[in-house]
Amino acid sequence: MRLFSLVVFVVLVSLCNAAGVPPTQAQWDAAIQKAKDYLTTNAFTNSEKAALATGVGWEGGQCVGNIPSIPRVNFSGFCLEDSPTGVRFALNVTAFPAAVNVAATWNRSLIYERYAAFGSEFKTKGAHIALAPMMNMGRVAAGGRNWEGFGADPYLTGECAYLAVIGIQDQGVVATSKHYLLNEQEHYRTTSSSNADVRTMHEVYLWPFRQAVKAGTGSVMCSYNLVNGFYACENEYILTEVLKKEFGFQGYIMSDWAATMSGLPSILAGLDMTMPGDVTFNSGTTYFGEHLVDDVANGTVTQARLDDMAIRILTPYFLLNQDQGYPTVDFDFRDYTKLNQRNAQADHATVVRKIGAESNILLKNINNTLPFSSTPTPGGANYTFAVIGSDAGPSPGNYGPTACADHGCDEGTLAQGWGSGTVWFPYLIDPNAAIVNKSTANGQTVISSLNDTIEAAQQAAAQADIAIVFANADSGEDYITVEGNEGDRNNLNLFHNGNALIEAVASVNNRTVVVLHVVGPVVMPWADHPNVTAIILAGLPGQESGNSLVDTLWGAVNPSAKLIYTIAKLESDYGASVLYSSPLPYPPINYTEALLIDYRWFDQKNIAPQYEFGFGLSYTTFSYANLQFTTATPTVTGCATHQALEDDVLYSATIDISNTGSVAGAEVAQLYLGFPEGAGEPPKVLRGFDKVWTEVGGKATASFSLTRIDISIWDPVTAGWVVPAGTFQVMVGASSRDIRLTTNFTVTAVPTVTLAVDKTVAEGATLTATLTLSAASTSTVSVPLLATDGTATSSQYSLSSTCATFAPGALTTTVTITTVDDNVYRGDTNFQLSLQLPTNANLASGTPSSIVIQDNDLPQLSVAAASQTISVSEAAGTVNITLQLSKQSAFSTYVNWTTTGHPNINDIVFSSSLVIPPLVSSVDVPVTVVQDTIYEGNETFILTLSSSSNSSIDASANAVSLTVIDDDPVPYVYLVSNNSFFTASAPTVSFDVFVSNPEEGDIGVALQVNYINASEAVVTFTNGFPNVVIPSATNAVTINVSTVFDSIYEGNQVFSISIANITAGIATIGSTNGRSVTFVIEENILIPSVYFPQSSYPISLVFLLPSFPPPPHPPQFNFFVLKRPFK
Repeated sequence: MRLFSLVVFVVLVSLCNAAGVPPTQAQWDAAIQKAKDYLTTNAFTNSEKAALATGVGWEGGQCVGNIPSIPRVNFSGFCLEDSPTGVRFALNVTAFPAAVNVAATWNRSLIYERYAAFGSEFKTKGAHIALAPMMNMGRVAAGGRNWEGFGADPYLTGECAYLAVIGIQDQGVVATSKHYLLNEQEHYRTTSSSNADVRTMHEVYLWPFRQAVKAGTGSVMCSYNLVNGFYACENEYILTEVLKKEFGFQGYIMSDWAATMSGLPSILAGLDMTMPGDVTFNSGTTYFGEHLVDDVANGTVTQARLDDMAIRILTPYFLLNQDQGYPTVDFDFRDYTKLNQRNAQADHATVVRKIGAESNILLKNINNTLPFSSTPTPGGANYTFAVIGSDAGPSPGNYGPTACADHGCDEGTLAQGWGSGTVWFPYLIDPNAAIVNKSTANGQTVISSLNDTIEAAQQAAAQADIAIVFANADSGEDYITVEGNEGDRNNLNLFHNGNALIEAVASVNNRTVVVLHVVGPVVMPWADHPNVTAIILAGLPGQESGNSLVDTLWGAVNPSAKLIYTIAKLESDYGASVLYSSPLPYPPINYTEALLIDYRWFDQKNIAPQYEFGFGLSYTTFSYANLQFTTATPTVTGCATHQALEDDVLYSATIDISNTGSVAGAEVAQLYLGFPEGAGEPPKVLRGFDKVWTEVGGKATASFSLTRIDISIWDPVTAGWVVPAGTFQVMVGASSRDIRLTTNFTVTAVPTVTLAVDKTVAEGATLTATLTLSAASTSTVSVPLLATDGTATSSQYSLSSTCATFAPGALTTTVTITTVDDNVYRGDTNFQLSLQLPTNANLASGTPSSIVIQDNDLPQLSVAAASQTISVSEAAGTVNITLQLSKQSAFSTYVNWTTTGHPNINDIVFSSSLVIPPLVSSVDVPVTVVQDTIYEGNETFILTLSSSSNSSIDASANAVSLTVIDDDPVPYVYLVSNNSFFTASAPTVSFDVFVSNPEEGDIGVALQVNYINASEAVVTFTNGFPNVVIPSATNAVTINVSTVFDSIYEGNQVFSISIANITAGIATIGSTNGRSVTFVIEENILIPSVYFPQSSYPISLVFLLPSFPPPPHPPQFNFFVLKRPFK
């Protein structure tokens, strides 16, 4: 199985080396087009586009970061995973050496090989995006995460980052270059403002990111801290102006985890993806997501910006062919016992061991203490070894060799720091186990004292021929505190009283070998102790730690590593230190040392280091000779992109390195450049290195090249790279202080170019831009011109040439700018014209000229002739009014109306304000006529355009006369009785005054009573009788009529009510049947009767009357005498 894995890996590396180059612009263009087509073809909604930019939230998926799947379009989402040392939270993966070790090899091919192997494991485990490489600069020696990066020099870090990105992405995995920017300490990392000038940023901290972009990095991660007062993830200058525009970055910018501090400001500044998606871990809220959708809907974020985010996020996906059968995710960071069936390790342990051995920096080797002999004489000088210190032993704790969760402790040997930059060890070969194994095989003896107690250490050391004492210094991220160190180290001392341990061992053994596993520089007060005869700085070598060390100790590998930072004698010798405390809520961290980082500070201040940058010994010796320095023929001529010009090789150099010792080995030759006086540069800066292998007595050629940017300084005035005139010193040596060969070259001052152009131009007119040289040149001067859209777009103007050329001897040249009279109103718009990096000249200023195109197309808004007078039936429903613009407008036109004329405005419905969309010449405004049953008569409304934006109003055609023809009949009034009879039990009746159909006004009706045989006093009326009002829009009024019943017999009484006339409103009196109503008051008293009572004569006539007093009409009687006999 291991043989098979080895074969697979070798083939893989071979393929990578065959590639090993950044993607071409044509490949980027094709990927960008694929992303656009994918979004268009699949009709991505804005919610789906926003989902691409929004992580699902902490612990919302299998990876530390997750972009959700979109099943509708068969998109499976993205898995984003730590760390720079391997696939975090996964099993069956490799624990690679830390970046500090990778950089210490100074071996370009090995750096690429390491990251190719690293990238292949991410792909095997299904992670689309590796959160590496880390490119912090090690500004402060105690910085907690320095071990994740490549050291303290921008050139070296840039070269490593370039190779790392290519190595990762050659495997089809997106590389994430981090942490952008100035994230140089853990204390206050989310609240401090790192304040640096633009020159310092460009020449030191931005340099590695430029190289990563050059390598084609698919992603860049912005950091937690503020940069010059603005959070990095909402800092438009570093995100958009520098990264996307100046560097030409074509991928996407993601936030560090919970480093998104806002929504709209971050999006507008250039942040493309928020990670892990929630505002704070597990908050269930986000700054992006549907908030981003809403921002687009309300216009605070343009559709183009959202589309740009989605395209940028998908472009690396297509660039690296992740749409073609990419593996599924094979781990779950929330529960590492799940999945993890695929073994991604291949034979990467060989790469780990190789890097570990080649990164062991030999700092001291007196009297050839090293290497140890593998064939010792019993009882001889190399027979008995004492292995001393806890750092030599196994690493107990959680997850086995990983010691603690995220390595948050310092127990046993140190092979990684702590925090999110870690990976679980599949195994960890500790130094003691490896030394015992090697010594046993050689017949040598080992005495082990794997703790840090002085007494035990001295006892073991006193019994040994050679004492190997181990010590370490650890650091990591601020969310873990180890032995009182909150991310950053509290000082540069060794942990566990390591300095005292070494001193104690050296006091009893005159052949003391010190091995340091450290995250960065440490002070070494014992370095010059005569009994300390050898020192190896082993760094953080990964899972093969012990084996890598044994390879060096016994000479299987000849040390060739070099320091990637300066080791000072005193901590106070460094030019910058961690800000550990501040009373301020947002403490400033001022980069006052500017360009003088690490060895540059020591050189400038003439401070002697313990061991200088670039230093490292070998088991052999090398001589340097024959420095050849030549001017190269430029490959980029005329006008080209500033990136192409910056990377054009101007000079080349070679030296001969001879192996003058007795062992074959490799030497890292370093080229440093001294800039002309007055350039404001440090005494020397690294500008090249070459690692060559030589056999004993052999010779090899080391080669260097200097590009334009290598010999340039960042000029804030021109906002670009400028080659200063004067004499440069080329220094080639074995370290920054061991310069073996030097030479000089001189750059002649070149003229400067200025741009003069008017600030305004009328639309349709031309404008002349004049370029002037400060002095004539004997060479052709070419100056690229860049026109950058502002509110104007490139469709509105054109340049006669984007390359201005000065013939030899010429002082001026011109470029014509032609503007387009496009008959579209855009308002006054602007664009910027700037000069780019010229050949054979420098810029006098980098400030672009802003040019305003004065618009001549303000449209006039009018009512179309056919809409100015309109008559419409009430039954028509809707009528359109046509508004027209004399010219198209690029803006929405906002229009307001006023209405006069008929007061009953509710009879028509329309919007009093409306919007005419951009580039629309006319629009129909619907007016709804209310269909009702109310008679109003014909109504005329006057609709007048009162105001508009982005247009003027034609006063001669600014109104509509709209007449609504009423289709309701003239109403008539009639009476309807609800009950015509009054009774004693129902003394009140009613009748209704009806109108056939309502009128928009009140209708007044005069009623009259006709008392047929009833008295006026008999009845009473309500509702203002006899003058009755039927309110507008109602159909009837009810009148109640009441009577009083008495004890007098009157008989039935009859009266009637009729319509006399219409007193108000428009109405007629109805037909005969409804003109009046008649009422009857029914008598409730019996009719009176007369009788003769039975009595004697004379006869009495008795009247029986119902009541008293007598009725108003005395009764009439007729008497008849009946003839009958009396008894």
